[in-house]
Parts: sequence; structure tokens; C-alpha cells
Amino acid sequence: MKERVTNSNEMLNAFIDDELDEAERQELLTAQVEDQELAETVCELRIIKDMVRSARPKDESLNINARLPRQRYFGKWLAAASIAMILVSILMGTALDNNTETIISQQTTDTYNDVSELIVAQKESPKLKLVLHLTRANDKAAMRLFEQIDELLEYSKTKNRYIHVQVIASGQGIRILQQGETAYQDSIKRISTEYDSVDFVACQRSISRLTMREQPVIRVVPEALVTTSGPELIKRRQKQGWATIVI
Repeated sequence: MKERVTNSNEMLNAFIDDELDEAERQELLTAQVEDQELAETVCELRIIKDMVRSARPKDESLNINARLPRQRYFGKWLAAASIAMILVSILMGTALDNNTETIISQQTTDTYNDVSELIVAQKESPKLKLVLHLTRANDKAAMRLFEQIDELLEYSKTKNRYIHVQVIASGQGIRILQQGETAYQDSIKRISTEYDSVDFVACQRSISRLTMREQPVIRVVPEALVTTSGPELIKRRQKQGWATIVI
């Protein structure tokens, strides 16, 4: 496993961008604890990406695919700090659902458990803007997704209140939007046709990773939009004041 991780620029970029599924994330975290060079590489790559992001104009679309640094300029203390962060992340991860991806770091807006909680918390707000971050593809996750959408649409209708919802799928969540494979295509089509305020968005990086692993090209349903990176889009939405619910 260690050799696959250390030799995969794509895998490390996906890790930094929070686009790995839970099993891959835990595997790479463990590899970093055992491999100081790998831990230092990940830490350097994260710093480089953070520097690139902070230097870009606010409204410019993010499309980051940083290369791994060829030389180490940061010293052993950086690797030690990285390993400490990894150990904390592992400990925190054990308290989470094993099927859930790492969600967004440095959140600038609130993450809610469900739509009911969001409505109560923002009852004075004239507009509700919500990201439903879809990270899983099982029936339970799909059922919860459409329940949340229907509840919010019903609330908007009865209260005559403006809403805008973006369902952003990354990791295994792409399966819910996969053309020819999803059992929910009719539901997606119905919602997209009847409501302009709901968008379904697929992460291109997740599509590419799944395609490379399985070979057949993954295509999303025609109603879905595609963004370069789902997690990056979520971060932008959070900076714009959108709330978040993780599915």
C-alpha cells in the first residue's frame, strides 16, 4: 500500500482536497504515520495549495493540481507537526461514521444535521442557501437526500420563502448521479424540471478517479452539472454564506 500512496500524485492531491473515501483516507493517514518522508510531502503540498488558494482572486474558478515539491525546504519539525496532526485526525475519525468522507476544513458557515434544524436556526433570514454534500451512495443516503430536498421545497412553498439548494456529489456520492446506474434518475429529473432552485452538481475529480479505477467511462445524468472539484465548490459556497448539510 505504502508504495502506491507515495508514488501517486493524484492520490495525494485527492487527499489534500478531501476527495478520498473513508477507507482510502484512513489508509493514507496510517501510511504517513509510518513514513516521515511521505508525511513531510503531504504537509508541504498542503501548504503550497493553501498559498495558491489565498493568492487567487475571489471570483476566479479554482482548478488546482499542484505538483509534488522536488526538494524539502521545511525541516524535520514540519514532518513532526504533520504527524501530530495526522494522529489527531485519526482519533477524531474514529468517532465518525466509517462511511463518511472527511468534510470541509476551516468552515466559514454552519453545518446542520438536517433541514428542520436549519429552518429553526435561520428563521429570520430572508433567503435560505444550502449545500447538501453527498458523499455516499447507499439507499439510506439517497433516501435522506431526497427527504431533505422535499422538506425544504415544501417549506419554501408554504412560507413563500426564497431558497437555493445545490446537491454537490463527491467520492462515492457520484453514484447517485451516475447515468444508467442510479435508481434515482426519475427523482432527479422531476426535481430539476419542476424547481429551478435546486441544482445537482458532480465533482469531476471524483469522476476521473472512479473511471481510472474501473475503466468504463462514468457519465452523470443529463440534469447534473459538473464542477472541477466538489469540495472546492463547497468551500466557495461557505464563504458566500451558504449553510451545509452532509449526507
